[in-house]
Amino acid sequence: MAMTSLTAKPLDAFSLGKKRILVCQVLGINPNNFVGKEFWFLSLDQRQILIKIDGLSTASRFKENLCDFSYSGVEISSDHIGADSLIVEAT
Repeated sequence: MAMTSLTAKPLDAFSLGKKRILVCQVLGINPNNFVGKEFWFLSLDQRQILIKIDGLSTASRFKENLCDFSYSGVEISSDHIGADSLIVEAT
């Protein structure tokens, strides 16, 4: 059986105090599976930025498939998020 990488669609990025938050649309996957793993953020200009998902906010809107992930690594600006942006599990 083939392993599939975790992926999500980033929609927004912001800071809340010292925490960095990445809002993502997650479809068909338990969002808790993302926590503690490293991901490549594929930016609007096709740059790859390595981040680590540290946690899942209680402010997430699960009924809308929207998750607020706290992350560490290079800060992502909402200006770098576009229609083709993704986060893909680094394997």
